[in-house]
Amino acid sequence: MLFSTELLICLRRTFTWKISLVTAVAISAALNATAGSVTLRSGNGSGSTDTAVHMLIGPADSPFSSAFSSSNFAAADTGPNAFIIGRNPAWLSALSGDSLSKWLGTSASAASAGSTALYSIGFVIDNPFSSATLQLNYAVDNLLGGGPNQGVFLNGVAVSGNSTGGTYTSESSLSRSDVASLLHVGSNTLYINASDQGGPAGLMFRANITTVDATVPEPGTFALGCLALLALSLRAGKFNRKLTQYFFHPKH
Repeated sequence: MLFSTELLICLRRTFTWKISLVTAVAISAALNATAGSVTLRSGNGSGSTDTAVHMLIGPADSPFSSAFSSSNFAAADTGPNAFIIGRNPAWLSALSGDSLSKWLGTSASAASAGSTALYSIGFVIDNPFSSATLQLNYAVDNLLGGGPNQGVFLNGVAVSGNSTGGTYTSESSLSRSDVASLLHVGSNTLYINASDQGGPAGLMFRANITTVDATVPEPGTFALGCLALLALSLRAGKFNRKLTQYFFHPKH
């Protein structure tokens, strides 16, 4: 009887574990959220200006002197297209793993003498989301931010922490995992504030915005999952009853 009891317990545990595994897989499949990603970069189009990036041109040789207002961001959205410019010999040639991003400036000759600018590029998020991250890789002459302003904004709000700095001789990066509250479903805008400190001025960037969809399973899918779990539960109960009958109430 001891052998039978131990075997019964072992079989029950094995079957229960399998049921738990199947249940976890079913729930995961029903509720699994998908991720979406948008890549933005400088140097869009084949002409002399960037078809996706607009700008608000600031002073030469110094950052914007006043804190940005909503009218400044709106002016960047509707301002002229940024110029795609040839690389100054001192500048970084390309971002890592990216042959598409190009240097931008406030004029065709910005690689020799340029100005500060607030650059604007729009993007769309299609689905409701539960979280979002921003990864920005860039090179800049002279630096992001300066004066009273940070360097990176989403929909007119500065990203968390310090987003100033950078250089034109090497690649810099900025990562944020808390940008969901700055975004919304539909049209959004990334702003990059590139300050000039004299002479050449330019910006090259690539940004990845990744969202995790707040997915709710379709009613039909959820109902089928519930029925499957119910069937498995009933089968588990029937299996346990048969085991008990076999070991403890055998037929003569």
